[in-house]
Amino acid sequence: MTEPTFRKLEKYFWLAYILLPLFTGFLSYNWLPNESFDEKKHEQLASRIVDTNPVGGSEEVANAWQSKTSGRIYSRETFAKHRHTEAVRMSVITFLYGLIGCLFFAYGQVIKKQGNFVGEIKVALLYDTAAAIMIIFFIW
Repeated sequence: MTEPTFRKLEKYFWLAYILLPLFTGFLSYNWLPNESFDEKKHEQLASRIVDTNPVGGSEEVANAWQSKTSGRIYSRETFAKHRHTEAVRMSVITFLYGLIGCLFFAYGQVIKKQGNFVGEIKVALLYDTAAAIMIIFFIW
């Protein structure tokens, strides 16, 4: 592929690369029904007080809630396993999707004669791995 052809293709690739997750949602967290407390749908059974700022503000946070329609009881602990599974799923998908971008970026650097493929892919994979690890820490 020649450099002018690649430069034309590059713009469309990166545009599609950014918009695909936004429109498909495959990098989004999959919430379970009733995973978070909603006072319209649930009755609060247990709660705790959490400090919200250093000047003394506090907020009541639900620890257990019951569905007003089904009577089923939910707690934060029951959803922890799902949250951990989602963290791993999202980080793996983020890494694999990022790998596509890494390969395209490194190939582009070779086409533009600004670097070698191995050197460019190493740096790109470092950033990709860091992004995947951050996803785990933020969601876990």
